[in-house]
Amino acid sequence: MACNSIGVVGFLVVLIAVLTGFYYRNIVNNERHLRSILNGMLSLERKVKVTNSPVAAVAFEATLDIFVESLDLLKSLGIDPPQRAYPHEVIDSEMALAETFAYFFEHSVASSRYVSNKDLFRKIVEKANHLQHTKMIVGGTATCFAKRLALNGWKTHLTVPMTESTRKFVPSSIDIVGEIPKEDDIHMIFEFPGFEHWGDKFVSQRSNRMVLHTDVNNPYLKSLDTLKQVSKTENPALVVIGGLHMMDSFPYKEGERAQRLGELANLFKELPFKSMVHFEMGVFHEHALFVDLLKYVFPYSDSIGMNEQDLPNLLSMLKYDNITKVATQKPRVAVILDQMRQVYKILRSKPASNAKRRVTRLHLHTLAFQVMMTTRESPWTNSLVATAKASLTATRHVCGSNFIHTNKSRVIMDDSFSISSLPGSDRVPFNAERPVSCWSEDDYQFCVTPVLVCTEIVHTAGGGDNISAGGLSVQAK
Repeated sequence: MACNSIGVVGFLVVLIAVLTGFYYRNIVNNERHLRSILNGMLSLERKVKVTNSPVAAVAFEATLDIFVESLDLLKSLGIDPPQRAYPHEVIDSEMALAETFAYFFEHSVASSRYVSNKDLFRKIVEKANHLQHTKMIVGGTATCFAKRLALNGWKTHLTVPMTESTRKFVPSSIDIVGEIPKEDDIHMIFEFPGFEHWGDKFVSQRSNRMVLHTDVNNPYLKSLDTLKQVSKTENPALVVIGGLHMMDSFPYKEGERAQRLGELANLFKELPFKSMVHFEMGVFHEHALFVDLLKYVFPYSDSIGMNEQDLPNLLSMLKYDNITKVATQKPRVAVILDQMRQVYKILRSKPASNAKRRVTRLHLHTLAFQVMMTTRESPWTNSLVATAKASLTATRHVCGSNFIHTNKSRVIMDDSFSISSLPGSDRVPFNAERPVSCWSEDDYQFCVTPVLVCTEIVHTAGGGDNISAGGLSVQAK
């Protein structure tokens, strides 16, 4: 009996030793794998340096962003999980806030909502200022782009309304032009981690955020005249337009929004074709606004930046004239490539006249991977490097560090991907030492690379803007 016991114990000791060795070998192999990917991307990034200080003009959104842990703030407000999750177009009550947050929390997609109830918004800000982990930064699409482009060697003109007190927090290398308002637009950033529970019914799928605002500057494109002036005097190589999602569901007077967008289109018409126009999309829920954008903005854009939610929304509007409220948070590469092909072909099928442009660049940024699509022989260069740069920027921004730690990263992209959802499509195997895969089709080129997904998140907001700016910084000239 004793011999049998000793044998069992010995077997268990050996089994534990084998399993432990296997576990640590996996850790070591995974670390080597991540290090190979990182080294491959860094090697590509070093190939292109911006040395001639090209000029960029960036508009329109600048904000004071107040970041809060969403569930802590909701608790302090006395807002409990609702019975249903529903995306209200405008937030006018605590119930509308609860139902809207539950909807986007459950689907874990980025969202933005206008708060018509000023007293409620004031109450939210006051409660947030008393929470322990609340932090405030200068944000907004234009500000994020300007900071990243300036960091990457561009001479950047930030055309936004911004108070004197807030301008002090923007790097001195950035030229801030635009009126000085009485107050900055404030955005409440409701952040939440992945797999968080809110009550018994709602669970988040991934880290993301919901933005609440009562903007008075951004929806009116108040720096439009300044952008016109800068474009004439500085001859920018790149004009970046963003923040137009702040027009979504805003209470304009009849015809007011179309008038402002029409004036923006007139600016585009006056730009020389050597000034490349990049439009960074946002979360658009209002059909009428999207119709205006398809008339006044998309036809004048050389480049479009978007995420996995924006792309199917754009495709749905182009094909079916429908808004897509949410999209999958874990899209397959093949599906994304098919959607990008359709968007590219539909947009380029429209005649280029009256100073209209045909899109020559689409940049899709997701949590797991980056896709760059550029027209061959277009002004956009260095697609291979730009794709790597965008991926590295994603990790740096979300982790809040210029140095990338592989022990704080993971790859969630598959080891190979199909280039289309069509049966029999070629598959592209992933090579860690050459992490960016590029190939040509028709008149365009695709480049795809994984993202070293940050596991210790510092920032969720502003990710897409920084990523797009990172890629653009080495492609425009």
